[in-house]
Amino acid sequence: MMRTFHQRVLRSIETLAQDLRYGARNLRRAPGLVAVSVLSLGLGIGLNLTLYAGVTTVFRHQPTMTAAAAVVGIEPGNGRQFSYQNYRDLRDSGTFSDVVGFRMSAMNRRVGDELERLSVLVVTDNFFEGLGIRTRLGRTFGAGEAAAERSPRVIVLDHSYWNARFGADPNAIGQTMILDGELFTVTGVLPEDYRSVTGFMAPSAYVPVSALTLPTLNDRGSPTLSVLARLAPGGTRERAQAVVTAIGAELERRFPEMNDRMSRPAQVFPADAMQFRGTPVGFRLFPIVLLVLFGLVLLIGSVNVAGLLLARAVSRQHELTIRSALGASRFRVIQSLLSESFLLSLLGAGGGLALAYILSRSDWLGSMRPLQRVFSPDRQLLLPGLFLVALTTLLCGVAPALRSSRMNLLAGLRKGAAGATGRVNVRSAFIVGQVALSLTLLVVSSLCLRSQLRIVGLDLGFDLDHGVVTRFNVEPVRGPLAARLAFADRVVERIGQIPGVQSAAVTALVPLGGDALVASFHPAGRTDIPGTRPSTLSVGPRYFETLSIPVVQGREFDATDRNGTPAVAIVNQTFVNTYFPGQRALGQRIEIGGESDAEIVGVVRDSRIDTIGEAPKSVVFYPYAQRPRRLTVIARTAGNPAATLPAYRTAIRELDATANVSIGTLRDAASTELTMRRVGTQMVGAIGIVGLLLTAIGLYGVVSYLVASRTVELGIRMALGATPRQLHREVLRHAARLVGGGMAIGAAASVLITPALATFLAGLSPADPIAFVAAAAVLMLVAFVASYLPARRVARVDPLLALRE
Repeated sequence: MMRTFHQRVLRSIETLAQDLRYGARNLRRAPGLVAVSVLSLGLGIGLNLTLYAGVTTVFRHQPTMTAAAAVVGIEPGNGRQFSYQNYRDLRDSGTFSDVVGFRMSAMNRRVGDELERLSVLVVTDNFFEGLGIRTRLGRTFGAGEAAAERSPRVIVLDHSYWNARFGADPNAIGQTMILDGELFTVTGVLPEDYRSVTGFMAPSAYVPVSALTLPTLNDRGSPTLSVLARLAPGGTRERAQAVVTAIGAELERRFPEMNDRMSRPAQVFPADAMQFRGTPVGFRLFPIVLLVLFGLVLLIGSVNVAGLLLARAVSRQHELTIRSALGASRFRVIQSLLSESFLLSLLGAGGGLALAYILSRSDWLGSMRPLQRVFSPDRQLLLPGLFLVALTTLLCGVAPALRSSRMNLLAGLRKGAAGATGRVNVRSAFIVGQVALSLTLLVVSSLCLRSQLRIVGLDLGFDLDHGVVTRFNVEPVRGPLAARLAFADRVVERIGQIPGVQSAAVTALVPLGGDALVASFHPAGRTDIPGTRPSTLSVGPRYFETLSIPVVQGREFDATDRNGTPAVAIVNQTFVNTYFPGQRALGQRIEIGGESDAEIVGVVRDSRIDTIGEAPKSVVFYPYAQRPRRLTVIARTAGNPAATLPAYRTAIRELDATANVSIGTLRDAASTELTMRRVGTQMVGAIGIVGLLLTAIGLYGVVSYLVASRTVELGIRMALGATPRQLHREVLRHAARLVGGGMAIGAAASVLITPALATFLAGLSPADPIAFVAAAAVLMLVAFVASYLPARRVARVDPLLALRE
């Protein structure tokens, strides 16, 4: 019995091998079919494999830590981070087995006369011990040597940075590095397979919290640390949330001016979700949108190949009929045809892997090159690649194989037999589907392109193209407030002396930098309006002049608005319309974050603060001298701002040679969102073009096949008096019906799909009529060309030759 089973298995394998060899010989005689199939399937498979590599790298990222299931992320009720002082109170509460904090930052490493920008993770002294992280070389640091009050100067290197900058030299342990003018000693190197809590954008090094690495160390009102905690034995996330909320309420009671609204429910979540905290839901859904679009490209390509295989099966009808007459079963015929589909899918997968590799090595991500390693193909793509091969084999081969295996032996043995009408109908159905899918892709592409063009011409409310931003990443002056403000004044004065600078102003934050502060607001003396949370920015004199933001009422800040003088504020028009509708805003008093009242002395025009596509939002501006934060200076230049950057570096070195600064154009400061939108538009646009190309190929093929399959009929009709022009029009009408049906289905599908894109469209309606009309017009033009060219062959039909067939 077992022997018989083995014989059957061996016979099946031998039969399959024969069919694969036979299919390979057939495909060698059809290079055009192979080329179109590899192009169609390679694009679909390559795009999907590239996306799969990126999505799995990001969404399956599991930070390295022991007993990861017991580690949770914690956010207070009033935001996403804790101040260092609040973190210490949470850690010392005894609620958890351990609590660690961290913050992404950057430091300047001096190597000779050059400065290297080094991404670092600033961590609490118990970070490595609390998460159970070990080193490959050397050791980590602990509470004994890295306590914040000891001003520790130790550093642990990431493996990739150690390999790139130290040549994987084991003697790097014990060496010193100059960071922000201070000597740091290398104590260890992390393992090569270590995965950071920050996700795929791993830091180059780890340094302990200190006054140098965390300037807000003693400021309880400055939340700067993300927090992970290890649950106590038997603890649950629900119980932890209740305890953290209670601790937040107690901290708000004790320090109300610094912990406003901290009594709101805290958030406790799995540690591996930390990298997505704060990401807008729409942007988290973007990979899903891409997956759908890439899937549509693969489906269009598969349908295209299926149509080609169906036409090929018709031309081989006589051959297949003879095989059936000689005893080949229907299953064997289907297996033979599916073997060819498998070979085409395998070739397409090879082309797709090549495309994925090219995309991962190209410059299509521009300034977001760190993401390229996320999309790099590796061995993990083997299984999804095989899955796509199997899927495309079925999508491309099943319908043609089943259709071709149902045959009339007597009719099939006659080479010129009729009976192609059914196959024309099947291919027509394919074209309707392709047109529908292509229109959906084109609508999405058109919306994204319209959104990008809208952003380019969008009035941001300020001048983005003539600004230079100088950020001090570390507090340049430590000491009394007066000394810090005096240094800020000197920086503004010195930058104002640079040739070409028209004005300069100090600020805490940069518009579109994604880091605006948010605080609770109450109109002073009123209890009828609950606390809401407008954005707040500390800015200096001439800030609005520098950014070309008009002051519509009142005045700008000036040198008299300093510490010790009456508190004042400037608000934007949306703030006035929201909280003081129909009233005069000047002279009104407001209270922000529990601090003293401030008098509104000016109203400015609305401008974008956080993102380009945001709706108008309420903003309160305070004098920097009254509420100083991190030091940043913005300057407006008369010409190209990029050309003046060296002069800014010289000016800052004259003031402080050890200053940790980042200098760049204002447009560069907003580059992250701009680049994401540009890359997204390019990707979606490329998908739409590919889908359109594949649909054009498919439509060209079906019209060509329609003309070829009706040669006898057309010849008879021409013999009976029909003109080539009449027949030409009839073929075009048939193509127009297919395109019209597909467009109707595609338009309905687009209406259902496009609302999911609202987050990316910068205020553009997902039902934007211009985008829909433009997509339909492009598709109709391409469809007409793809139909017209093969339809012209009707004029070349010879009635005598057609009748002889």
